[in-house]
Amino acid sequence: MEKEKNLTARLMKQFNCEANDVYFAMLISKGLPLAEAYIAIFRPLTAGGATLARKHIMENPQINSLITYLSAEKIDKTENNVLTEDVSMLVESYKDKDFIIAELIKSLNGLTGKDRADVLNRIADLQQMK
Repeated sequence: MEKEKNLTARLMKQFNCEANDVYFAMLISKGLPLAEAYIAIFRPLTAGGATLARKHIMENPQINSLITYLSAEKIDKTENNVLTEDVSMLVESYKDKDFIIAELIKSLNGLTGKDRADVLNRIADLQQMK
């Protein structure tokens, strides 16, 4: 687990980006389509994942460099195993109901109207799950 945090932190510092951007780039470099990777990491409340993903990359050009870096397999074998474990851990996190609720609560900041109501409905739905 410590190695995973170090890799993510190192990539964040090296490419001047957030942890979610690193995870987004990891998924893309592993072959996940752009829209699916964006939806998995950023959980947009609106449709058009591909458009949102392209816009996010245009606003953060360092993500393209990170994707290229990860795709070129410049990371040595041991770090590549950590990268796979890091992505697996991220996927496992999104299987946890409490983690998803916490992420939805974080996303409430700045939302109003229909978007806020949609997030609140999603939280209520998740709370009813066993």
